[in-house]
Amino acid sequence: MSTAMSLSSTTGLASTWALWIALSVSSALILIQTRPKGLFGLRISDLVFGVAGGLILRLVVGYLSRADLHTFPTVQLPGSGGEANLWVIEVAIPAFLGPGVEEIFFRAALLLVTYKIARKWVDGSTASIVSILMSTGCFLLLHAAFATYSLDSVLALSLMSVACGAIVCLTGRIWGAMILHVTYNALYVMLGVMGAILQ
Repeated sequence: MSTAMSLSSTTGLASTWALWIALSVSSALILIQTRPKGLFGLRISDLVFGVAGGLILRLVVGYLSRADLHTFPTVQLPGSGGEANLWVIEVAIPAFLGPGVEEIFFRAALLLVTYKIARKWVDGSTASIVSILMSTGCFLLLHAAFATYSLDSVLALSLMSVACGAIVCLTGRIWGAMILHVTYNALYVMLGVMGAILQ
């Protein structure tokens, strides 16, 4: 999953929400200042890019990490009572809310600002590459601050970040990247549920 913070404790939950609020406020301030045209427009192609990109990316990451040699990931299935609420907090929110917050910060606000700065000195294609690399680097640093990752995981996060950045640069809209990120995370949750059922 994209959000690497442990939500199993109140401290983990509080720090995750504090981070998401800080990213959201920062994004809002940047986007109010820059007023990007069309960034939040939605087209059917965004849905296609997002879902197809998420599926392809999950397959590529599975192939590169040799997932066929490992057991299914597992997530704790919700039971009765408070366990259902815990499942929502520990699995559903990071899988679906986190990508929205992260994409708006890293692929809308940060990518946009980096592109505008780079565009003063280089052509549009080079500025796009620079902004994608900058947002990917910051995305990786944020995740590395909260967890230790294997090389496979770093590669997976990098590929997802580059794919999301490329979608934003190519379309000028954020929805394709958000849908890709949510699809990618949702597929992991689905694999985790299957793994828990098959155990």
